[in-house]
Amino acid sequence: MEKRACLISSSVQEKDAYKLVDRISELPDEILVRILSLLPLKEAGATSTLSRRWLYMWASTKNLNFDADETVRRYYWEYNQELKDQESSKYVDWVNHVVEQHREQEDLEQFRVCFLGLDNRFTSSIDKWIQFAMKKRVQVLVLDFVTRLYDAKHYTFSNYLETSSEHFNFESLKVLHLECVNVTGDVLECMLRNCPFLEQVSVYYANNLVELSVVDPSIALKYLEIRYCGDIKRIQIHDANLVSLSYSGCPIELDLSNVPLLIEVSICYDGFTDESMKLAFTHLSCCINQLQTLMLDIPMFVQVHQKNFPVLPNLKNLEVRVCADACRNTLPVLTSFMKAFPNLQRLVLKLEFSFPFNPTEGENMFKGLCYGIYTEKCPHHNIKVVEILGYRHASTTVELVNYMVKNVVALDKIVIDPARNWAHHGTRANKRIEEVKLEEEARDHAMHFIRKVVPSSVEFVCL
Repeated sequence: MEKRACLISSSVQEKDAYKLVDRISELPDEILVRILSLLPLKEAGATSTLSRRWLYMWASTKNLNFDADETVRRYYWEYNQELKDQESSKYVDWVNHVVEQHREQEDLEQFRVCFLGLDNRFTSSIDKWIQFAMKKRVQVLVLDFVTRLYDAKHYTFSNYLETSSEHFNFESLKVLHLECVNVTGDVLECMLRNCPFLEQVSVYYANNLVELSVVDPSIALKYLEIRYCGDIKRIQIHDANLVSLSYSGCPIELDLSNVPLLIEVSICYDGFTDESMKLAFTHLSCCINQLQTLMLDIPMFVQVHQKNFPVLPNLKNLEVRVCADACRNTLPVLTSFMKAFPNLQRLVLKLEFSFPFNPTEGENMFKGLCYGIYTEKCPHHNIKVVEILGYRHASTTVELVNYMVKNVVALDKIVIDPARNWAHHGTRANKRIEEVKLEEEARDHAMHFIRKVVPSSVEFVCL
């Protein structure tokens, strides 16, 4: 009996030793809320089933990211308008429910709404979301409504602000991103004046944005991005602390002066020509000597005669979009670019193709290159990294890679990436089957042929 009692006692002790202790639930509320804020919103909400203590813990999360990317991808190409409307209504109901349940005393780090098809039909709900974010002293506000880009039914950001007694009560706002949301220059300028910490503003596809002025040195704005706002005519930036400026769309009047901190510029002009290229450099004349990063779209579909570019002595990173069909016309321009940027360290080439190409030509061109047919020379002694994006296995791209290998003396690394994310928003689901197939074929070609062109002393990466 005594031996049996000892065995039972030992067994009980072993079971006790293996009992799981819920150490996480013993943590202070502040730490648990921080952990939940790192989770996707739906996963944070699912923790309410763990125990009584966790029931409303999710409602204190500081990161409300209503990201419905999976749903958007699922029916992005779906033409059933009734299905789209149903999904939009479900999404709006979900956001409304979370907003109503969120604890009032908690501030927000981020409030992000991202969904396809939210327009002025949902104005009442969207106004409430903005009011909620204002009261929560939100730091990052993202309204990403993936609608038809130039639809007249876009939600107007000023709807709530114009009728509210709490005009522009965004004293904690640091980042504002609006996509497929109408907003005027007056509203943006008023926010910049009344939001002391607003450092980053990005506006995509705002149909009624015509002019924007940033002319007050007390404004905190450092990063400004304006993309494809169809009616915009002028951007004026004087006496400002701007560090980064990005513009995409039709050529406009870009008036810059006294911007001593501006070191990063991205300009994409629709229908880029020699004249618009000159216009871009004219716009940047006040900050040419201080720029460190420059991104330009340069589709060279015809022979480009401009070869005398202004020298940018401090430029370290250059990203350009080039037409890879006419490599003989493109390479002289690239040569001029390389001469104009003597301290360039990283060169990114985004390839465009205007004509169909024959993939088998790549092998013939590779053989020719190996026998030294290509002799163009223009040494550059500081570029260390070359990235070629949108690679396709055409003869011209092999020629381009060989040109880089021969002329970039200090080359440490070359990156080949067949993806054209600038055209497909970076998601495989948004790409057509034909595009995915072209990427796979290009990737296979680069591994078999381009790798042989690159010297062993240079790191070769194929993504």
